[in-house]
Amino acid sequence: MLLLLCSVICFIFIGLSPIYAGNGNEETQNLVNKLKSNFNRFTPPKDLLNNSVQIFVELFKIMDVEEKQGLITLKIMLIVTYASKSAAWDPDEYGGIEVLTIPEHIFWTPPIILRDAVDKSFESFTDQMVINNGSVFSRMSFFTTKLACNINATKFPFDTQFCPITFYPPGGYSAVFTADFIFPELKLSWYVENEQWELLRPVQTYKEIFHIDGEPFQEKTLELI
Repeated sequence: MLLLLCSVICFIFIGLSPIYAGNGNEETQNLVNKLKSNFNRFTPPKDLLNNSVQIFVELFKIMDVEEKQGLITLKIMLIVTYASKSAAWDPDEYGGIEVLTIPEHIFWTPPIILRDAVDKSFESFTDQMVINNGSVFSRMSFFTTKLACNINATKFPFDTQFCPITFYPPGGYSAVFTADFIFPELKLSWYVENEQWELLRPVQTYKEIFHIDGEPFQEKTLELI
């Protein structure tokens, strides 16, 4: 599953094949050591490009809608990425390596929370991926989540429901970095239709920034219809 995920990411974003850090190659280990020396996984890099984090979300399926309980269950792929000059290298100096997958947490992972999630089942991976231009894929995961949603099914089966999927950094981090969706619409390349509920397309994304006790607070939302 991990190999598939990394291959999908490379295909979607760059069309390259990743090299795995554990392959024993000397150039690979030298590159890993270089990246380790440049990063602290507990803090953002000082040269975080534009102080910005990008979120990629792919919806695979609406698994279930529990009208009476006001719950919706989704199968999602989530990728969190950012850019840093400290993560860049010259492929000619490291055996032509352009993409590296590292089976441990070397890079900082931006904290991103999914609002209204009452249950989550992660197929997360500790692997992180970095491209020689400094692009870091710090979090890559498939997961199934159950979200609270205000559902009014009195007109079922002729009703339309709005269920937001909202991601946000926890308090304090909104002043450290901004987060945005990579694409203006939810990606549905592998979406499988639910037998009862039709997803109305396109699923647009939008961003809200407001203040709580003087601190900036930001939310990024996909609204399923």
